[in-house]
Order: sequence, then structure tokens, then C-alpha cells
Amino acid sequence: MNLDRLDHVAIEVIDLDYYVEQLVRTGGMKVLRRATAKRTGTRMAMVGDPTGMKLELIENRDAPAGAPHFLHVAFRSGDADAAAKSLVGKGWKCERGPIDLEEAQARSVLLSDNSGFEIQVLTYRPTSPDIVEWWDDQTG
Repeated sequence: MNLDRLDHVAIEVIDLDYYVEQLVRTGGMKVLRRATAKRTGTRMAMVGDPTGMKLELIENRDAPAGAPHFLHVAFRSGDADAAAKSLVGKGWKCERGPIDLEEAQARSVLLSDNSGFEIQVLTYRPTSPDIVEWWDDQTG
């Protein structure tokens, strides 16, 4: 089992459009894709920086007002299924998956520890919109 690298951090926001606009206006991030979150059925957006680091913003209009809140940390793996099996053997609990995320062109597993801390393990297909790295005159 191998977790190759940190992929993204997921946060829950009360107003998806506001936070996407704020992050894109910095000039440091671009929208990679928009979709529906599998767990909640709500809108989500994946925004990324030039190096490939991403934030997954998941909208929750019923969340308490205030700052966004942490949901999970995601890692890439060459084999999400094998990584999940290994992590379960190390005491992690499988919360969801393995499942295919068609919008992300990825295989996904969500796991948690005894305290509720969640990690996601992803294996991307080479054509995934989520693994793009970009450069332009403002950031490169």
C-alpha cells in the first residue's frame, strides 16, 4: 500500500459561489471542475493552484454561519482499493467506497479513525480534470 502524495483538503462552505470567486480572484487558483458531492448531493467545486494542490469546496447552506470548516484530507495512491484494505488493517474504518467518481475520473475510498478524522484515498485516471497543473504569466 502506498499513499503517493497529498492531493487536496476538503472544506465545507455556506456559499460555494462566494468562496470560489474569492479564491479565483487571488490569481493563484483556477476552477478545475464543478460537480455534485456524492455524500451530500450538494454542489461542490475543485479549485487548484499551479502545482496541482487543490481545495475541494462542498456547499452546505445549513452550516452555521462563519468560517468554512474542515472535512477531510485526500491522498493519491496508485491503487485506492489496496490502500483502503491496508489502512483498514491498520485500524482505519471504511466510511464509503471504494466507488468510482465519474466527474473526477477517479476511484475513491473515504476512511476515518476513532476520533472521526477522515482521509480520502484516490486513484485518478490519466484524463482526470483534477490532476492538471497549470502556469500562466501571472503565476509562472
